[in-house]
Amino acid sequence: MSVYTIQGGRPLHGTLRISGEKNSVLPMIACTLLTSEPCTLCDVPEISDVQYFLETLEAIGARVAWDKNAKTVTVQCADITPEKIERCSQLSKTRANIIMAGALVARFGEVRMPMPGGDTIGVRPLHTHLEGLETFGVEVLQASDCLHLRYARTGLQSPRMMLDEASVTGTETLAVFLAGVAATGEITFAAADPQVQTTLHMLQSMGATVEGIGTHHLRITGSHTLRGGRFTVTPDVTATGTYAIAAAITGGDVTLTNVPHRDLYSFYGVLQRLGVRFTCHEAPTTEENTLRVHGPHDLRAVRVVKPNIYPGLIPDIQSPMAVLLTQCAGTTQLFDWMYEGRLGYLWELKRMGAQVRILNPHQADITGPVQLRGTMVHSWDLRAGASMVLAGLIAEGTTTVTDIHWIDRGYEHFAANLRSLGADIT
Repeated sequence: MSVYTIQGGRPLHGTLRISGEKNSVLPMIACTLLTSEPCTLCDVPEISDVQYFLETLEAIGARVAWDKNAKTVTVQCADITPEKIERCSQLSKTRANIIMAGALVARFGEVRMPMPGGDTIGVRPLHTHLEGLETFGVEVLQASDCLHLRYARTGLQSPRMMLDEASVTGTETLAVFLAGVAATGEITFAAADPQVQTTLHMLQSMGATVEGIGTHHLRITGSHTLRGGRFTVTPDVTATGTYAIAAAITGGDVTLTNVPHRDLYSFYGVLQRLGVRFTCHEAPTTEENTLRVHGPHDLRAVRVVKPNIYPGLIPDIQSPMAVLLTQCAGTTQLFDWMYEGRLGYLWELKRMGAQVRILNPHQADITGPVQLRGTMVHSWDLRAGASMVLAGLIAEGTTTVTDIHWIDRGYEHFAANLRSLGADIT
C-alpha cells in the first residue's frame, strides 16, 4: 500500500506554478471524440485520471501521444469503432466518462458502454445527464450494468432542456452532445464554472456555435464536421486553493504563479474573512498572475463556510478549508449541501485532535485553534486525501496518509511540489 509520511511543523516557503485543471482537461479529452482530426491539448497535468482517460481512448481505437515534458497531449480519433467501445472495461473507471457518452452517441448514433464509475463522496446519480439526453431525443435503452444509448439523428425531440441542478458534468455531457449533432439546442440552469467555460470555448473553436458562455443559459448549434486544433487547459483552481491554504496554516510565505484570479474571487473573499493575509498580482496573462500567501495571519472563525454553484465558493475546496478552520479562533459551521458523504473525512481530523461536531451528513461545527497530532489517517476521496496531507503539515509528530492513489487522481506531483516548498513528506 502506498502512503505519504509527513513530519509536521515546517512553514512552507518558495514559488510554485499551478498546473492545468483536472476538471477541465477530462471533458476536453472527451471533446476530441467529436472529430477525426488531431487535437492537441496544452498544459495537461500529469495525473492518473488523465492517464485513465487516454488509456481508454487508446483502447477504443484512438491514437494518443503524451509528451509529459512539454505538457502536451495529441489525440486523433479517426479509428474509433462502436465494437471496441462496448468491450472497453476501462470506461467504468471514472464518473467523468459519462461525458464521453454524449460525444459517442452524437458521433455514431448508437453506443453501448460500461456504466461510468466514480469516487466515494456520496450518491451522484446520472439522472441529470440521461434526462437531458432523453429530452433532446436520445433513447436510453439501458442504464444499469451497461449504458445503451440511441439517437436517430433526425433533429432534436425538444430544443430546450431545463436542468434540475447546475450540474457541471451534466452541462458538459449535454453541450458535447449538442456540439456533435446538426441541430440547435438550449440548456437552461447550466453550470457556468471555469471548466465548463473551457470546454465550451474548445467546442466553439472546433466549429460549433455556442452562445451564453459564462452564463446559466446556453444555446448551441452543432455540426457533424467539427475540426481539430490546439487548445489550452486552464489553471487548476482547486490546486491553487489547496496550496494557498497549506501556506496559510503553516505560517509560511508562498508565491503561486499561473493563477486564475477571475475564478477565485469567492475563495479570496473567504480567506479575507478568516484573516488570511495574501496579495494578488494581476498581469496581462494568466501565466504571469501571482498569489502570495504570507503571514502574520489573524485566523478567526466566521459563522458559516458554504460552497455554492459558480461563482460561489468552489465545492472541491471544502475539504482543505476544513483544515484551515481547525486553526481559526472560534467555531465555524462547514455546510456542504451537495453530497451526503463528503464530510466523512472529518472523522479522520477528529482522530488527529480536531474539535469537530458533526451535526448531520451535510453540516459540521469546527472549533479552533487546536494543535493537531500526527497519526495514521485514511484518504476518503481525492480532496479529502489532500486535506489529510495538509493536516499532517501542521500536526505534532508523524502523520501517515493511506490510499494516496485518490490524491494522484487530481494533484500533479503533490508530494514533490510540497517538498519543493520545504515540507517533510515522503
